[in-house]
Amino acid sequence: AVLASFIERPLAPSAAHAEAISVSAWYAASEREVALLRSIAVERFDGEDGAALALLIERRLGEARDRDGSPYFDIRRGDADGLVSGAVTTGVDVSRFRKTISECPDGPKAKCKREDRIDVEISCRRRVITLDADLRVERDRDGRLIYSTSDPKREEASWCPDDSAPPEPEGVIRQMIESVATAFVEAVVPYHRKQNIRFREDRAGLAKADGERFKLALRQTKSDAAAACATWGEIDASAPRQSSVLFNLALCAEAAGDLDRAEQLYRTVADRSTTRSGDVGDALRRIQRRRDAVADERARGAGTGNARGGRERDGDRSRRF
Repeated sequence: AVLASFIERPLAPSAAHAEAISVSAWYAASEREVALLRSIAVERFDGEDGAALALLIERRLGEARDRDGSPYFDIRRGDADGLVSGAVTTGVDVSRFRKTISECPDGPKAKCKREDRIDVEISCRRRVITLDADLRVERDRDGRLIYSTSDPKREEASWCPDDSAPPEPEGVIRQMIESVATAFVEAVVPYHRKQNIRFREDRAGLAKADGERFKLALRQTKSDAAAACATWGEIDASAPRQSSVLFNLALCAEAAGDLDRAEQLYRTVADRSTTRSGDVGDALRRIQRRRDAVADERARGAGTGNARGGRERDGDRSRRF
């Protein structure tokens, strides 16, 4: 399913033997203003294929679930906190072109030596299918436009007499509509992601004994992440402030749900490093997205008097490493 009981966005996992730890968490939607709406109505979409897109978006929004398995949006007809509308323009253009091929004098299925082949012009076809979708979300209480996007799609196919014809345009357009609807829903609802994130392996600056313990911790990650995290804690106690050790401890804290400690350690690594800041930047963005998800859940819950929305929780039950 496109939306598996809400939105699950797995990343490509690391190999089973890689030195990594699993981080499972909920993250805020990229379009947070829309995600804060509690009820939503899908209005008329202009264009020949507008009705199909509107119905699919309505269905996908109705499939979205929160972390408790309840419907994320109250889908309504008419009055709602947010109104989704848009327009779809589709086009199918087929043209002919000439192509030169090399074949035997007796025809395309005959066999001959390469030097006996001759150039022959054949007539081929080229088909271009386009779909331009414009989507908008208006907040009902103040009439403010809180989301607007254009999502163009294009598919080109060419074929000659001996080639298989491409799929029918209707099927291609259906796939494009599916892609537009999926992208919209993924942008406006929070999502759960489980991913394997690699530990750092650089042991520069560590004494030989600590370096050996560092390698032991990397091996432990394959079967016992808690033991690996404990080993890095011991190394930090004897040789504090080594960047890879701090990063790995931050990753342990992030996986355990201790976001404050994880952020503090990641920032310490960033302050001490002059290179390789990409993994730290990614980590800090993950943490902010997790905090945004909690804040948005609380805000939605406060708007309905729902106490569960105010609980600070994130991902799976926190684990201590």
